[in-house]
Amino acid sequence: MKTSKLFLLVVFFLNAQLFFAQNYVTYSNLSQTVSTNSGTEVSVTVVASCYGSSQNSILITPTYCVFDSGLTSISYSNGTYLLPGQNSTITFKFKKTVSVNSSFTYKFSTNFSCSQPDSSQIKITVNYLNVIAPTCNLPFPPNFNISAIQSNSIKYNWDFVSGASSYVIGYTNNWPNWNYITLSNSQNSYLLNGLLPSTSYMVFVAAVCSNGVSGSTGYGSNPLTGSVTTITTLCSPKVPATNLNALLWGGAWTISFTPASNVSLYTMEYFDLVNNNGGVTQITYSSTPNNYSNFFYNVPTNHNFKFRLLQGCGGDSEWKNIDISSCSIILPTGLFVNNSDNNVSFNWSTITNSQNYQGEYIIYNLAGQQISGTFTSMINTYSTTTNTSTILGNKFVKFRVKSQCANGDWSDFSPYSNTTVWN
Repeated sequence: MKTSKLFLLVVFFLNAQLFFAQNYVTYSNLSQTVSTNSGTEVSVTVVASCYGSSQNSILITPTYCVFDSGLTSISYSNGTYLLPGQNSTITFKFKKTVSVNSSFTYKFSTNFSCSQPDSSQIKITVNYLNVIAPTCNLPFPPNFNISAIQSNSIKYNWDFVSGASSYVIGYTNNWPNWNYITLSNSQNSYLLNGLLPSTSYMVFVAAVCSNGVSGSTGYGSNPLTGSVTTITTLCSPKVPATNLNALLWGGAWTISFTPASNVSLYTMEYFDLVNNNGGVTQITYSSTPNNYSNFFYNVPTNHNFKFRLLQGCGGDSEWKNIDISSCSIILPTGLFVNNSDNNVSFNWSTITNSQNYQGEYIIYNLAGQQISGTFTSMINTYSTTTNTSTILGNKFVKFRVKSQCANGDWSDFSPYSNTTVWN
C-alpha cells in the first residue's frame, strides 16, 4: 500500500514539473481591421511573444484556416522558433483587385488546428475599396495648414475655393491606406479627433466639384505631393512603473514591479554590466512575483545588470541596478506572530537585497503534542490556515526564518520568535 502511494506521488510530482516547464506564446493583436484600395498591397503585423521556464523552443507558424486569393505572403522578423523572452513580428501581406467595395476576414489558427475557438485565432479583416481617381479643374484649397496639435487631435484650416460643392479631408498613419471625411462647402476648418499620440500622420484637404476633386489625379490612394502635409501628434503623458526589482528564482531572474494604471505589458530594456551588452524584451505584470511570464533569461544569474521599463512620453522608469555582489548574509530580525481562528501570519523585518526567505513553525501544547511545517516566501510575511484539533488544551505557536542573498547564499536560521498563544 505504501509503495503504491509513493509511486502515485512520484508520478504527480513529475507531471507537475512538466506542467510548470511548459512554454507558451501570446499574440498581439489577435483581431485587426485595415483598409486598402483595389490592387494595392497592405501589410498587417502581429507580435508573437514567448514566455515560460523551459529552454525548449516553440514553433509559431500560424495555420491558414480560411482561404482566399488576397493573402500574398507571411514573413517573420525573428524566425518561427522562439525561446522564453524572445518575440517575432509576423507580417501578413494582402492584395486584391475588386470592382466594388468588399470585405474579407482572414483567419489563422495559433495551435495548428482550425478547430481552435474563433476567439483564440488571429483574425484580420481587409476592406478592399474600388477607388476611381476622378479629375477636377478646381485647385487644392490654398493656405492649408494644421493647427491646435494635441495628443489625439488636430485642426484643419484652409481658404475657400470658388465653385467647390464640398471638401474632403484625408489622413493616414499607414500610407497608402487613407481615411476620408466629406464636409460641406460652408466649412473651411475641421477638428479631427481620435488620433494616436506620438504618431506621424499624412494629411490633406481637397475641393470637390461636379466631376471629381482637386488635382488631376484625384485624392484616391495617392494625392498630389504638394497637397500633403506631415505632422506628428503630441505625447500623451504616462506614469512610469515603480518598485522595480529582479530576484533569483531557480536558474533565472524573476522581474517584479508596480505597474502604472491599466498597463499589463511593458517593453523591458536591460544591460549586462559584465558582458557590456543589452537589448529589449517584453514582460507582463503579475501581482505574483514568481509568475512564470515574468521569468527573464537574457542575463546570466551571476552577472550584475541594470534594467528599466519603457512606455515613452515620460512613462519610462528609472534604471534599476542589480548588484549581486552587494548582498550580505543577514539573520532576519523583528519576528512577530499574529493569529486568529486557525489562521496565522508570520512577519519579520525586510532585508535589503534578500531575494527569498525560508521558515519553520511549530504549534504545540505543554503535553508534547505538536504540528510543524515549513514555508517559502519572497516577501517578509507568510500566512497559513492550520487545523489544530489534534492538539488538546492550550496551544502555542512560534517560528524562525532564514534569508537568501541575490548571489544564492543562505543565512543561518534566526532564533525562534517569542512564543504566542494560539487562538
